[in-house]
Amino acid sequence: MMGISAGGVVTAWAAQQRADVDMAVIISPAFGFKKVPTFLTAAVMNIFSVLPDTFTWWNPDLQVDTQPSYAYPRYSRHALVQILRLGFAMQQDITRNQPAAKKIVVVFNPNDNQINNALTHEIVKRWESQKATVTTYEFDASLKLGHDLIDPNQPNQKIDIVYPKLVELVNR
Repeated sequence: MMGISAGGVVTAWAAQQRADVDMAVIISPAFGFKKVPTFLTAAVMNIFSVLPDTFTWWNPDLQVDTQPSYAYPRYSRHALVQILRLGFAMQQDITRNQPAAKKIVVVFNPNDNQINNALTHEIVKRWESQKATVTTYEFDASLKLGHDLIDPNQPNQKIDIVYPKLVELVNR
């Protein structure tokens, strides 16, 4: 199983819960967001869960549909809250149980301007303390990859580097 961003959180949850997952490849998971300090993540999640849902522009300066054409121009804050809730539930389970997946691969992008990599590093440490089989990989910062580093339609994409590395990590 492989997932990026919100899908990375779902993949991490599956790695923690599902023994039928042979390998979980977690790419830039959205356990928290750069705009929200780590210590405030739970509080912000709880506040936004009781407020009416709003849809925020991906590009608030332009406030227009953005590329790629198959992406929604805005995202739901309640959807982000649910992803954070799933991430928190998964993290609570780590304190009680080893991950069920046989192998876990976590891929970091140091240039990701959307998600909080520090939270993911903490989760990796907790899995390692549980003696889980965890491999990490961090793309070089000089690549200047964006958050969605797997979409070939993203500007400044480097799938000629990203795809072979992901295939290599899966085949190890």
